[in-house]
Amino acid sequence: MRRLGIHYSFDLGLIRRLVFTGLPLYFSGITSFIAGQGDRLLVVYLLGSYYLGIYQLVALIGGVPSLLLGSLQSALIPSSSYHYGRGVPVGEMGGSVFRLLSLFGFLLALVGAGVGPLFLTRFFPAYGVGALPLRILLVSVTVTFVFSSAGFFLVTGANYRPFLVVALVGALTDVVFSLLLIPRLGILGAALAQASTDFAVSALTLFFAWRLHAVPSTRVERLIAALSPITLLGLTWAWPLGVLTLPVLYRLLGLVRRADVEVVRRFTPPKLKGAVAVLEILCNE
Repeated sequence: MRRLGIHYSFDLGLIRRLVFTGLPLYFSGITSFIAGQGDRLLVVYLLGSYYLGIYQLVALIGGVPSLLLGSLQSALIPSSSYHYGRGVPVGEMGGSVFRLLSLFGFLLALVGAGVGPLFLTRFFPAYGVGALPLRILLVSVTVTFVFSSAGFFLVTGANYRPFLVVALVGALTDVVFSLLLIPRLGILGAALAQASTDFAVSALTLFFAWRLHAVPSTRVERLIAALSPITLLGLTWAWPLGVLTLPVLYRLLGLVRRADVEVVRRFTPPKLKGAVAVLEILCNE
């Protein structure tokens, strides 16, 4: 390797700096597991394996919309990297991803919460007791995925302590609310505990992203955060009203920008150009 001009050296100081810099991320991984799985562990401990089976299926279905958002995000993040390489600020790219995910995420939360319980009772009638917990998880997991997406741009900073704070708060919230609610409300309490954890984690993530300028905190982003309670209509029979209202509000308030449409246009295949056409309609710039 020396003939190729490649020289290896063992720099203990560099290794020490890398370890101590990444410690918050290491510990946040452990506490994030507790925040994400603590409710399931306490369900089987407090209620038994029968209710754990019901809750596991409910949680599995409740995560489907966020998987779809994850696919969209996996396309948006590389696109953002491309624009960042061409000199576009990280904050601007983070704002674009946040605005696009919010539009699709809020709509998916409403549709999922409206249709999900029907799917559960139709194909798994024995699990009908999990219909309301399913609605709660569909709304909370999907909506909070949008806000937690800011963490992908928060990691570009040199300070990783926010990740540790977020993970610790999430783990503590999940354990405390699970212990308080599961013995009284069963799997409904587990769903409420998970929803509380998701909202606490996503709110803190968005707060740190705004504070560290990983995502801009302009009028548009604040309006989007203010519109998120509309997704609670997914817990009622009026969820179609939310589906119809959200696109109109995005259009009237100017929450979709021309730059967002161009980002989607770059990675959308020709067969899915209809999605770009919808964004064109919602964009009033």
